[in-house]
Amino acid sequence: MQLRLRLRYWLKNLAIGTGTIGILRRIRDRLAPTPSLDYHLLERTGELSVPQSVTIEPTLACNLRCSMCFQNEYRDAGIARELRADGLLTAIERLPREMRSVYFVGGEVFLRKGFPRLLEAVEARGLETFITTNGTRILDADWAALDHMLRLTGIGFSLDGIGPAHDAIRGEGTYEKTVDSIRRALARHRVYVSFVMMESNIRQMIAFAQTVAALGVREIGFQHEMYSLPDDVETTRRQLDLASAREIMMTVKPQDWSEDSVAQLKAALAALPGVERRHGFVAAFEPPLPPQTLPWLYDGTIRNRTRLFCREFTNLFVDPAGNVVHCGFLRKKFGNVLDQPIEAIWNSPAMCGFRKALIDTNLTPACRRCCKLDVWPGRGARATNEGHADNPTTHAD
Repeated sequence: MQLRLRLRYWLKNLAIGTGTIGILRRIRDRLAPTPSLDYHLLERTGELSVPQSVTIEPTLACNLRCSMCFQNEYRDAGIARELRADGLLTAIERLPREMRSVYFVGGEVFLRKGFPRLLEAVEARGLETFITTNGTRILDADWAALDHMLRLTGIGFSLDGIGPAHDAIRGEGTYEKTVDSIRRALARHRVYVSFVMMESNIRQMIAFAQTVAALGVREIGFQHEMYSLPDDVETTRRQLDLASAREIMMTVKPQDWSEDSVAQLKAALAALPGVERRHGFVAAFEPPLPPQTLPWLYDGTIRNRTRLFCREFTNLFVDPAGNVVHCGFLRKKFGNVLDQPIEAIWNSPAMCGFRKALIDTNLTPACRRCCKLDVWPGRGARATNEGHADNPTTHAD
């Protein structure tokens, strides 16, 4: 298995370096097409087939307090009950047989006591695994567990600038710690680096890409900043008939980006393809929207301009207590995997009704800048072109 993964990534990196990544993807899609989705059934009833991917939050605890993090206020209020390692192991055992891949996200996953045991469990289940981390708390025991995984498809690290620019966002001294972890990971694993595009760092975006590529990273993700405006959370709560605003986890900002900052972003995005070619990496964007929708994303009108799709519809999301929620942002609980089968929760009246409510209202105000946005099929081309990397949260390769 590990040899197959190494061969896969060697071929991918070769395709990146030679500019033939688009050809490689077309071959992949022909040999292993993505399972089809019954959009008409989803529209009518909210029902979906049991997904093949799961996102698991082992913990929401974190050693950092990043300026843009949507989890800060939730942590300040007191983290809700989290399962012990044995409970999470049971949750993994109860994943449906259709499951093919797992995505671990936090908080900071390496703060989770017993995390190496969880990695052993998903390995034993034969699940391809991708992990996200801030890279500052990976211990030797964690590295040993990672190095023994045959189905580890990659590690995603968060960097939001070079040196002091990153530290101003994530904490003093974090840049060097994360870069050290990236260097160590590159020796054995696929590495993906994610950059959150914010007004405070957007002018450094091109230099950042060059610096990260010089480390040997071949896949760099650029995520549009996620936040809500003051009225968005309460409007969303009423729209979805949620019990409280605590069921929505989203950073709230007083206003949208300035016109000058949006102009700086557009200039950086226009320059990025040339930088990709010269420095031998591919860029991915979250959300992967068509280019023509970018102004709507930033002026807040995207829900009025085009029909939207939520990519979390096709992914199971399990929180640290074992609850199935729609996503990391809309945290209404539909059932607990320790209490009932996931298959029963997935197409329960409550969860189907929730999906149907999202579809009928073209998602919610709190969704308007979410990383999981996409256009409804048939409403426009995807933003990722043939030279762009796959999003590691939705593609195992």
